Amino acid sequence: MKHDFWHQAWSEGRTGFNQSETNKDLQEFFPKLKERAKVLVPLCGKSIDLLWLKDKGFETTGVEISQKAVEDFFKENQINFQKPQGNQYIHENLILEVNDFFKSGKPKYFDAIYDRASIVALPPEMRSDYAKHSLKILKSKGQILLIAFEYPQEKVSGPPFSVPEEEIHTLYGKLADIKLLKEASLEAKNPKFQEAGICNIKRKVYLITKN
Repeated sequence: MKHDFWHQAWSEGRTGFNQSETNKDLQEFFPKLKERAKVLVPLCGKSIDLLWLKDKGFETTGVEISQKAVEDFFKENQINFQKPQGNQYIHENLILEVNDFFKSGKPKYFDAIYDRASIVALPPEMRSDYAKHSLKILKSKGQILLIAFEYPQEKVSGPPFSVPEEEIHTLYGKLADIKLLKEASLEAKNPKFQEAGICNIKRKVYLITKN
């Protein structure tokens, strides 16, 4: 999946993955971290979940390829920002970085990663590199709160893509412990799912702890 796909999606307003309320799984399951812990939100878009993490006192970094999404975040939330570097927008303990996720972060830098709509945004051929990079920039014993969907992929194309539990274990299991925190069946409201005859999709919430 090329950058142009996401630039075009943001330009055309095809951002149904964006939520208007703070994610309930984030509020319930995000790891208990020390104040000023470093948290990464990959492929963050303009998610208001960033505000929840910021308000918890975490040093929150969001990485997003679309400059429009980043600027919309600050505009819609009426937040001023500083821009001391070309690709970073900074407000208090929140940094939004316009960058390719695979070029972001330092090895063993982040205490936790919040993945609500990241891995499900990537096609299968990109997910192995995504998982490897996530673990590379995560500290030892660092944790990932990851939310994935499952549905018959052969019936409809992503994104969001179906990422089954078996694949989560394949991607992360050699270097991390994986715990399934929650499983729920959701009504498939997206028209493309309904047109494909998919009435429900599974949402699974995982806590992945790096060894």
